Parts: sequence; structure tokens; C-alpha cells
Amino acid sequence: MRKGQMKQTNTKAQRAVFAAVVAATMLVTFGALGGVGLAKTAISVAQYQYGGQEKVTLCHKGKNTITVGAPAVAAHKRHGDTVGTCAAAKAKAEAKAKAKAEKAKAKAEAKAKAKAEKAKAKAEAKAKAQAKVKAKADAKAAAKTKASSEKSKGKAKGKAKKQESSASSSSTASSGDKGNKGNGKGGGNGKGNGKG
Repeated sequence: MRKGQMKQTNTKAQRAVFAAVVAATMLVTFGALGGVGLAKTAISVAQYQYGGQEKVTLCHKGKNTITVGAPAVAAHKRHGDTVGTCAAAKAKAEAKAKAKAEKAKAKAEAKAKAKAEKAKAKAEAKAKAQAKVKAKADAKAAAKTKASSEKSKGKAKGKAKKQESSASSSSTASSGDKGNKGNGKGGGNGKGNGKG
């Protein structure tokens, strides 16, 4: 009897394993094929026909997500409701505000950079003009100094010549006086003893 009892136990175990394999196979098959039909979200389900009318999800007054019939969408849009969930509308508004802020920041930075470059160019032009004026003034001062130096050299030469000339004329005059007195050949109205 023992042999017969063992066969019954093995048969029961085999049936249980077979039933488990069949059940697992059916679950996998149902999950693969049936899951596609069940995978629709609440929003997409609401947008399909319901009672002969298409339903649309709206963000009502920026606070509540509601589902209305398609004919009512225009009226809701007129008083500020937006199509989609409030979370999506909020995210869209935040993205828009962020883009606007970044654009304003970039514009302000570009304006500040242009202003700084303009100020720098103006300062460089002013410095260049001042350097040009200084160089002109320095050249004028140098020319004046040179002219003054040459003038004083000329005066010194003139004085030296005058002194030389007066020294030679006084020596000539004194030698001429001697000559007039001595030999009488002098042609002036000297006081000499000569003929004349």
C-alpha cells in the first residue's frame, strides 16, 4: 500500500505545480494584453466619450481641476480657466515666469555691459585727448624754452660782440689818438701836431 500512497501524493503535488504554472501564465498574458487597455490615465479617460459628450479637464480659477463637457470649454476659457490640470498650468506659468526673468536679466546684463564699454571708451578718448593737449603744451613750452635760450644766447653773443667792438674801438680810438698826436698823419680833427 505504500507504493499506492506515494503515487497519489506525487499526483497531487504534480497537479498543484501544474495549476500554479497555468495561473502564472494566465496572469502574465492578461498583464501583457489587458494592461494596455487599463493603462489609460484619468485625464485621457475623461477626454473620451462619456454619455454622448466629450469631457475636457480644466484648471478652474487656478485652484481646482475640473472636468466639463466640450461645449462648456469656451465659457470657462473666457473667465480665465485653462485646459489641463492645475499642476500642469502652474508648472507652465512658473516656466514662463522663469523664462521672462532670465530674459530680463540677460537684457539688463547686456545693457550694463554696453554702458560700461561706452564709459570705458569715453574715458579712453578723454585720456587720449588730454595726452594730446599735454603733448602740444609740452612741445610749445619746449619751443618757447628753445627760443628763449637762443634769444639769450643771441643777446649774449650780441653783448660779447658789442663789448668786443667797444673794446676794439676804444683800443682803436686810443691808438688813433696816439697816432694823431704822434705822427700827424691822422685824418680826424685830432689835437695832434701833424698836418691835417
